[in-house]
Amino acid sequence: MASAEGRGMRPTTKGVFGIEGEVVSREIKFRAYVPSLNEMCDVTSVGQQIGVWVKSISDARYFWAFEVKLQQFTGLKDENGKEIYEGDIVKGHHENWADSLNCPNAVCFDKGGFDPFVGDDRAWDNEKSEIIGNIYENPELLGDGGK
Repeated sequence: MASAEGRGMRPTTKGVFGIEGEVVSREIKFRAYVPSLNEMCDVTSVGQQIGVWVKSISDARYFWAFEVKLQQFTGLKDENGKEIYEGDIVKGHHENWADSLNCPNAVCFDKGGFDPFVGDDRAWDNEKSEIIGNIYENPELLGDGGK
């Protein structure tokens, strides 16, 4: 488990997030993909060496999950107001990159921020992007069989 999980931290606390020297406050929270159920869940808490207490998004039941793929909230929302998490697949827009609308991209943490929304001059505008799936339930959206 990652260091925050290993210390039993609650995933819904406020935190500080820096992007290129800018410091902003954002909510720190996670969701989890549970492979054994092929289901995405909201994370309620993370226990040290116990597992992850999750709430099923599909039927609102709570349970301990021991093998999960954690995804951190980016602090951003797409053009529809949907929260963007690490592992989401987005179709984006960048005014200087004509092919951005035709190129789905997986959201990942890289170089101190969430790619493709930070970084070089090709960074996308999250408010002109749309979540179309995630890397666990819809890998085919990335092309090449999701690889």
